[in-house]
Amino acid sequence: MNANMSLPKIRIVIADDYLLLRTAWKLLLQSNTAFEVVGLCGDGASTVEFIKNNKVDIVLMEINMPGLSCIEVTQMIGNIAPWIKIIGLSLYNEFHYINKLIKAGAKGFVTKSAGKEELFKAIEDVYNNIPFVSPSISHLLIKNYSAIGTSIETGELTMRELDVIKNIISGRTSKEIGELMCISTKTVESHKYNIFKKLNVNNSVSLTKMVIEQGIIVSEQK
Repeated sequence: MNANMSLPKIRIVIADDYLLLRTAWKLLLQSNTAFEVVGLCGDGASTVEFIKNNKVDIVLMEINMPGLSCIEVTQMIGNIAPWIKIIGLSLYNEFHYINKLIKAGAKGFVTKSAGKEELFKAIEDVYNNIPFVSPSISHLLIKNYSAIGTSIETGELTMRELDVIKNIISGRTSKEIGELMCISTKTVESHKYNIFKKLNVNNSVSLTKMVIEQGIIVSEQK
């Protein structure tokens, strides 16, 4: 018998005000045997009511639903069932919402243009307490910021190190980063060592969590 068969499925609620999209997302997610879609909700209020009465691990939530805002829903779920993890969904790279949503307690953000594998990775990472942001918007993260307990000034990180950070939080390996940036894997590892030392983190997961959980978002550069 396959040992994976005994693993519990990740229980997911899809919250989106368009029925067609809810249905399509359900079919997509249930093509993965590790997932179970346990609820479909059309607005924030029904999402909150559903999680009160059902066992849920992940809520995939459209950020522009009617009624209660995604920020309010995220905060309410955090108060009612803090173990439930929220992943925001949007058709566009709405970085001005990402900041507020992550500060409210969301652990991930995925654009609706994301591919199946990216969505699956987002769910699996967030379920395993690894924050996730779509690579298409990771370039909006990390620039100048100051937050409680952590301060990153422009001069502390080189432009090359910032590029490495953007690739790290996109989930790329050192080998992939090296190929993308046309440098050796050894050079990437050297950059990572310096980054971790400067930011006082131990590994890529810690770095990603620092960036995402502190809600550090910058305007897109033109």
